[in-house]
Amino acid sequence: MEKSKSGHWMKIEWKMVLPESGDVPVWVSVVKLEHEWQRSTNEYIGAGGDNGMPGKYENFAKWIMSARPVEMPEVCIVDGFVRFNNGRHRFAWLRDHGMAALQVNVQPIDVTTFETKFGSQDQTSQWLKS
Repeated sequence: MEKSKSGHWMKIEWKMVLPESGDVPVWVSVVKLEHEWQRSTNEYIGAGGDNGMPGKYENFAKWIMSARPVEMPEVCIVDGFVRFNNGRHRFAWLRDHGMAALQVNVQPIDVTTFETKFGSQDQTSQWLKS
């Protein structure tokens, strides 16, 4: 992994929360998904984890240092808006730490939409550890 002046890149291994659910892993661009998620003002988490749920963002920051596999966020489209069923604090933290692409779980009916609107050719997830 490429080393930066302020730290080094840490690679993430993704795992599905409930493989038996029938959900499908899809590689997405963090920038594309972030842009659309910002429209979900009630659920959006801004830079630094500010969303009125103290501790969740910070707890993920502590947990990720363990270098264990990370559960993929579960994402769907509801009434035209991106919605996280699980993992929005993970997504926000990784976004804030330079991640360009990540895997998300989506329902089979949403696979084409996510691949078309948010898909990423990059299939490596790395975050900047300072």
